[in-house]
Amino acid sequence: MTAITLPPDLLAWAHAEVAAGRAESVEALVAKGLRGYRLGIDTFRKSLDDARLEADRDGWIPGDAFMRDLESILQWYRENLGARAALKVAQTVQSRLTAMQNGADQRRRAVAGRIALLQSCCA
Repeated sequence: MTAITLPPDLLAWAHAEVAAGRAESVEALVAKGLRGYRLGIDTFRKSLDDARLEADRDGWIPGDAFMRDLESILQWYRENLGARAALKVAQTVQSRLTAMQNGADQRRRAVAGRIALLQSCCA
């Protein structure tokens, strides 16, 4: 086994957990924490792999190309339908981008919640 040195605050907390019966030993508690950390890292890496697979399947849109396309669309609206129509399109695009970001944030929070639950109950 490899010896490690914990910072005093973590060592005190770990001893308190053992004394309270919430951990078998400091070593077991450290191992449990590392397993939880590894689970979080593995889950994050899988989410990146899943995102790459989705992008490969559905197509990538580089940010600069998206912005050029959006500017072209807005310019067409300005020239053909007026500034108010272009503004309406820009607002619609912004609200959809915000909704997409909010959905991604909710998925990240759900994953983080599952990780925390697993960390608290799994050895």
